[in-house]
Amino acid sequence: MGKSEFHFQQFSIQQDGVAMKVGIDGVLLGAWVQVHKNLKTALDIGTGTGLLALMLAQKSKQLNIDAVELDADACRVATQNVATSAFSTQVRVMHVSFQEYARSSRRHYDVIVSNPPFFDEAIKPADSARKTARHNDALPLVDFISGAARLLKNTGTLYFIYTSKMQATLEQHLLDAGLHVQQKVYVKPSPEKEPNRVMYAVRKTPGTSTQSTIAIREKGRYSDVYREWTRDFYLDLK
Repeated sequence: MGKSEFHFQQFSIQQDGVAMKVGIDGVLLGAWVQVHKNLKTALDIGTGTGLLALMLAQKSKQLNIDAVELDADACRVATQNVATSAFSTQVRVMHVSFQEYARSSRRHYDVIVSNPPFFDEAIKPADSARKTARHNDALPLVDFISGAARLLKNTGTLYFIYTSKMQATLEQHLLDAGLHVQQKVYVKPSPEKEPNRVMYAVRKTPGTSTQSTIAIREKGRYSDVYREWTRDFYLDLK
């Protein structure tokens, strides 16, 4: 998924000059997020190319989406991708750090989504933009969770994907911020492998928590479940 332009059914993503290209994590998360007609406001934290914001816009024409991005090049590309889409009136891209936005914004959201940086223990790439996109130096986990909690409506839901290695730490941060796991989906590269990602849906109100698992590939091809989840977005999934 590393090509310079990626065409979906209802929009295209130009990604030249952006550190993090369209990938399975983002597409899977965007496809999983639940949006119904009564929801009016959404926030995409670290929008990158604008992928998640545009996926949300496709899901609901009633949704007004704010997308924040720290990297100037990514912000420029996201703005362009939104402007050339059919959803340009629904999405507002802002060049600002999430910490600053969380402190200053008076808006609260029905839905917050993010594919946040999380490779804090990995070997950091030399490229500074890719480093910012892949590592949590610019957006530490505690800042991400506390900021999202501040901006989330009491009836809202935060959706995000994270590395499975950080579950215990992450879930403690959620509890500290007054957030409760509603749904958790373990993501496996294939059925025989251990999960390497976990998708979360969390809310401010406690309740029953459900868990499930999805495998991305099976027998050398994308799994039937992954195909079903993403069928409204991909043009051709081989």
